[in-house]
Amino acid sequence: MTSDALVIALDLEGTLISHASTMVPRPCLFEFLTFCHQNAGRVVFMSFVDEERGRQILNQMSDQGHMPEWVRSAEYFHAQGGRPGAKDLRQLGVDPEQTLLVDDQPQVLPREQQHRLIRVPEFREPFDDDGAVLNDVMERIRQKLEKFPSQVVRW
Repeated sequence: MTSDALVIALDLEGTLISHASTMVPRPCLFEFLTFCHQNAGRVVFMSFVDEERGRQILNQMSDQGHMPEWVRSAEYFHAQGGRPGAKDLRQLGVDPEQTLLVDDQPQVLPREQQHRLIRVPEFREPFDDDGAVLNDVMERIRQKLEKFPSQVVRW
């Protein structure tokens, strides 16, 4: 991709859903994904969950109305190994400065890309999140877009 449009990379487990086995959706998930799709040039999923299982999750969550239909065909990157730095944003084929990663684990990014992370608290029981977390992430993305208005691409 040669465009300088913003790329938003999204983690699944602990960020958007509880876990690949329980699949409890974080409150405001549908609205958050819609916001990302409307405000970024690309939205990709970047997870330690393998692609086959990840696509099953995306399809099921869309079937249940927790995620928009477009997630079924979204780009998916399987970050392998679970080791520190395994989610190197260069894997997405763009300059890491064009990318934001929304994730609950900061160690997944290489040290030099840490400033591209929008960290969220892990989504796990007792699931007391009322939607404030993803609403906060949307606001943080809005703030970044205001600083870099040339990166906004409306679909």
